[in-house]
Amino acid sequence: WLEFRRVLFRSDQLDKIATDLHPGSTIRDADIDNKHGRIIYEVELMDAQGVEWDIDIDAKTGEVVQNKRD
Repeated sequence: WLEFRRVLFRSDQLDKIATDLHPGSTIRDADIDNKHGRIIYEVELMDAQGVEWDIDIDAKTGEVVQNKRD
């Protein structure tokens, strides 16, 4: 069970954090999960060049914890 009460950012704010990393990108999928005690917002993006990216953002702090090419 995830404690969503600990999430301080709304999904639209987390989406913006992700898309700001790759201007012109579009979100393909997003999910929220508990990883090692942290609530993580997982985003899959496709950038303007067609490259896919996996981005994990701490939903409580807004910290980008992963930004890797898929």
